[in-house]
Amino acid sequence: MTTTMTVVDGTDALAFVIIRPGSQDNRVAIEAAANGIGKRDAATVLRHVADQWTAEEPAPDFPATWAGGHALVIGYGDEELSARCQCGEQLGTATPDKPLDHFATPWERHVMALGH
Repeated sequence: MTTTMTVVDGTDALAFVIIRPGSQDNRVAIEAAANGIGKRDAATVLRHVADQWTAEEPAPDFPATWAGGHALVIGYGDEELSARCQCGEQLGTATPDKPLDHFATPWERHVMALGH
């Protein structure tokens, strides 16, 4: 069994919303939190973001799968940590006693090479 964790630096985030594919078709799972912003202001920001999206339907080239972005994904299995980019690029392995910083440099180089 492998446990997967996605790392996002949100230390100065006022709020976050993560929308994932749900366990059933036509369902989503939502994780959200706010710290320092009220519901009304957060809703205004989310409405503004939604207004900026031009497509009513998801782009067929980027469905809600691992291939849709470049987040650093760290998995744990068989007594070792393994890292990869969300796009599938393998970034290395390490033992659990090592800091996760071990994966930051290869991931950053990968993303910088893409021009993002």
